[in-house]
Amino acid sequence: MAVGLAAGARAGDILRSYWGKTRTAEKKGAIDLVTEADLASEKAITQLIRTAFPEHSILAEESG
Repeated sequence: MAVGLAAGARAGDILRSYWGKTRTAEKKGAIDLVTEADLASEKAITQLIRTAFPEHSILAEESG
């Protein structure tokens, strides 16, 4: 549970740092957008999980 809380807190910090500053958004579907903030926060989450649980697989929204 501590890893999940740490990952969520780190992702929140990243998303707040992008607030009002996001310049790009790409379409990944007809109405589904992905921003640099989405990618950065997901990367932080997956890195924290991989560090704590290197043997686990991760299915993520943006990177698969």
